[in-house]
Amino acid sequence: MWSLLKLTLFVFISGIGGFSIVRAVSKCGAFPKIKNAVGKAKDQESYDVGTIVSYVCEYGYKNAITHALSEARDASQSQCQMNSNENPYWTEPSLDCKPVKCGDPGVPKNGRYLDFIFTFPHGVKFQCDKGYELVGRREIFCLPNGDWSSPVPDCELKQCPLPSDPQNGKVSYNLLTYKSVINYHCDKGYGLVGPSERVCLEDGMWSGEEPSCV
Repeated sequence: MWSLLKLTLFVFISGIGGFSIVRAVSKCGAFPKIKNAVGKAKDQESYDVGTIVSYVCEYGYKNAITHALSEARDASQSQCQMNSNENPYWTEPSLDCKPVKCGDPGVPKNGRYLDFIFTFPHGVKFQCDKGYELVGRREIFCLPNGDWSSPVPDCELKQCPLPSDPQNGKVSYNLLTYKSVINYHCDKGYGLVGPSERVCLEDGMWSGEEPSCV
């Protein structure tokens, strides 16, 4: 609840028959605190009636209440006023500061979100499907201006190391990416010891052991 303070100043004037009250002065207490907003006024214990405090949303936040241009300035202000009972109070500013939205950045092909909140100061974490590796930033953040801190990353097929020919043999292949198969062949007069084919696994390594030709 907003802090209200009524300070009464009695001014006495000496005259026949004693003293008489001339006037009473009332003041407002601390001005309203608005979530995610800043009041442009000096902090003090009390404020004179008629004092106006203007508010602005904090960096990365935006007023969610729409006003006509002519009303926008007054709507974001609070004024110390006096009610019919001569009690001071602050008027309520029409201000609702919400986090800036960045919008859905999109999901990479062959990937997905792990965590996601599309508003400042949060972000999105990405993960690639099995057999794919992430190229780019694993996590991006929503900036105060509504942009994302980095582009959405790509998910590319994992690639296994270039295989070498066994001594007295050959290895043949078309691709070296996830699920690709390589085949081993021995020269005439030699026999293959080990697997004749190996598969590129999701961790980017070839299955089994490298064969030999003996």
